[in-house]
Amino acid sequence: MPETPTITFDHAAIAAPEKAPITAFMLDLLGGTVLWDDQRGLMPANDQGFRAVQIDYQGTTIEIIEPTGPESFLLRFLETRGPGLHHITYKATELESLLEKVKGLGLRLHGIERRNGQVINSFIHPASTFGVLVQFRPKFNIMGPRWQDHVSRKDLPAPRPALVKLDHVTNVTPDAAKSAGLFAGVLDAEATPPRPFRDFTLTHVRGHDPFLAFAQPRDEAGEIAKFIRRRGPGMHHLSFSTDDLEGIERAARALGVRIVPGANPDEKWLHPSNPTGALMRLQRKA
Repeated sequence: MPETPTITFDHAAIAAPEKAPITAFMLDLLGGTVLWDDQRGLMPANDQGFRAVQIDYQGTTIEIIEPTGPESFLLRFLETRGPGLHHITYKATELESLLEKVKGLGLRLHGIERRNGQVINSFIHPASTFGVLVQFRPKFNIMGPRWQDHVSRKDLPAPRPALVKLDHVTNVTPDAAKSAGLFAGVLDAEATPPRPFRDFTLTHVRGHDPFLAFAQPRDEAGEIAKFIRRRGPGMHHLSFSTDDLEGIERAARALGVRIVPGANPDEKWLHPSNPTGALMRLQRKA
């Protein structure tokens, strides 16, 4: 009998026309350490259609991806939706077993890649997950020993103190309980009971760090309902915890980023008109 897969959250990804200016913006605003920066493509001919960079924030990771040419899937995404949140990635042991489980739940898989008979990349289609694109990768490094000396790990920017940690990723959905139950089943996690807030109901899926949140509109005139009508269900914002809320706010204003007050003094929002195109929530650590 196959072993039960062990699943860990790996990163949240932001799509952009060019990754270099977004990387510089993130470092200037939030600090962080660039783990690697793919200049030539991790695959030999860069046939993936994108290049990526990853930044570490206190043990959590943000990935920024850019298209490599006119046929890139990512270019089509940017043309229809603009820059912003693109996908979330988990790594798993026993990836084959996990994918069989996903198929058994009736979810649509696509983009499955194999190397030497082993799955190295796979996705759950967003049509099966209320608009959220979910990637699964194996826990082992597919580059093997070559990774230590790979060009993507050379000539990186100097590390800066990370001012934030990714706390959770919030997704919007017409049915928070159903969405949370689906993800809890896939990830072997726990869905919390729905809780009503101002104009939405919120459910968490806990058991992984960062965790997932699902917001369902309660008021058709509310912001969540408007977002779903405009863009459809899917990823909504990244929520970061920080010890330096005022410092980030000063840096954001210096960079020309619009700051939106939160529900209390310990919460601020970075408007999605910022260079990443992503809505970001900043919450002071308790």
